[in-house]
Amino acid sequence: MPSLSNFTNRDNAHLPALSKMVLLLPDIFSENGDSCAETVLCSIVEMGIEDKNVQVYLESLILLDETIEQLEFLKVPQSKATPLVSRIITSLLSKLADSKSKVVDSAELALLSMANSSVIDKTSIVNAACKRVRSKENKGGRTAKSRLSFLENLAAEFGQEVSWKRSIEFTKAHKSFEHKDGGVRAAARSLIVTLTAIHGNVVLDSLNDCEQVSEKLLNEFRAAVFAIKQG
Repeated sequence: MPSLSNFTNRDNAHLPALSKMVLLLPDIFSENGDSCAETVLCSIVEMGIEDKNVQVYLESLILLDETIEQLEFLKVPQSKATPLVSRIITSLLSKLADSKSKVVDSAELALLSMANSSVIDKTSIVNAACKRVRSKENKGGRTAKSRLSFLENLAAEFGQEVSWKRSIEFTKAHKSFEHKDGGVRAAARSLIVTLTAIHGNVVLDSLNDCEQVSEKLLNEFRAAVFAIKQG
């Protein structure tokens, strides 16, 4: 998995404080022990992610990466670490629908990196990604498409470790198979094929009662999965 540092240039004039904080993280944690250091750092990351300056946003992701690394080193339990980053996860999911490819790619990388961490519960990321998209956003298609694509990439990256049921519920709830945006329809179909390739026909069985999915479409899914397995 590529490093988040590939996305940022630390020479930007807005970034000295964040850059220095990244370098001082080991000392911050060792000096504060079980204090609120991690809570404060996550709050700083959250503010940086919401900053309109792209370089500040990217530098905040570096700080997030280093903070999680320190939490792993300290063996902080998931029950404590996951709530600390819950709002960060939500913010990063919203960035997946951004118009700038650098912002989108770095947000997805950060989310996948968090899912790969021993101190973050993957289920919390899946649940956040599957929260209902507001009606206005769903009409445009960009947000729904970004969520579907992310859920597919998450499944492809972690396989059986990621539950498929929430993804199916999300796809059905947003009527993705018959969405007016062709990109949403394509993302939904691609997600189903990937989930079926990983979890088997139980995924397709869950679509039998879905009015959006015809028998013809189910057969297309089966054919696509068969092609994948044939290599």
